[in-house]
Amino acid sequence: MNTQTNLHVPVQEKKPTTKVSDVSNVILREIFGTNEDFRIGVIKDITPAIAENLLKRNLINRNLRDGHVDWLANQMRLGYWKFTGDSIKLNCDGILVDKQHTLHAIVKSGTTQRFVVIGGLDDKIIEVIDTGISRTAGDVLKMNSIQNANTLAGVCRRILNFKSRGQISSFARSVKGVKDGIATTQKGFISNARILEEVSSNSRYSDAAQNSLKFYEASRMLSPSQYGLLYFLFSEKDPDSAWEFLSKFSNGVGLASDSPIYVLRQRLERERETKVKFSDSLKMYWFFTCWNKFRRGETLEQLTTPVKVEIPELL
Repeated sequence: MNTQTNLHVPVQEKKPTTKVSDVSNVILREIFGTNEDFRIGVIKDITPAIAENLLKRNLINRNLRDGHVDWLANQMRLGYWKFTGDSIKLNCDGILVDKQHTLHAIVKSGTTQRFVVIGGLDDKIIEVIDTGISRTAGDVLKMNSIQNANTLAGVCRRILNFKSRGQISSFARSVKGVKDGIATTQKGFISNARILEEVSSNSRYSDAAQNSLKFYEASRMLSPSQYGLLYFLFSEKDPDSAWEFLSKFSNGVGLASDSPIYVLRQRLERERETKVKFSDSLKMYWFFTCWNKFRRGETLEQLTTPVKVEIPELL
């Protein structure tokens, strides 16, 4: 018996027979200059020129979001974009139903990216595309066996936001979609790949995340990622002082009434007890101000609220 015959029957022999499904196949063969059967999916390198030709079949997609295109293009230029087996899809009528933003980004970045290209799909497929749940940065870190994944991702995101833009908003409790001026464009967002790269190459993020959980356990006046941001920034100046400052702030032990840490703690405890909420910019200003006074060995009677909040340089 010739067993080789059964082992090597090509998948292409099982082809769709409907006439409409041939439309996309013909179109894709013309675009790529090949006789491959795209109804079974073919891995292809997508150049800017090929992307432009595919976009000519973009007839029914949602409106283009320029900011997202800019972000994708920057990811591609920086080398963060990887082949994941994701696919560019055409329905049975030869119409592009997925990856319009990615194709525009390939054109804008001038890069070549690899994708599975498949045609002949049901013309209703666009109704179910992109309805799944996206992976978070914490998911990605966890998949790479990194401890404290969610906390670490949150801390890293805040730090990147502050470092790249110096934004006061990096202290806000909700930081989904934080902008990153280094790895993205102005309208882009910090990518999971960027966070993975940062925490894998710099142990200070892990230190900040681990210590943030200890501070958070002592006092929940701040979130773990807020504690992590402050510890990371303060420890750049003096790690021992950073630990002392935030430890005393979180546990409140052994503080004189004129200590900058005590005055700061009392002010934020008052926020929790009343309906008056301080802005994130004001809290960041107070933390930096009290840190500087702590570093200089100065006392403090009360915290003032400036007319215009300008975050001081850390000492």
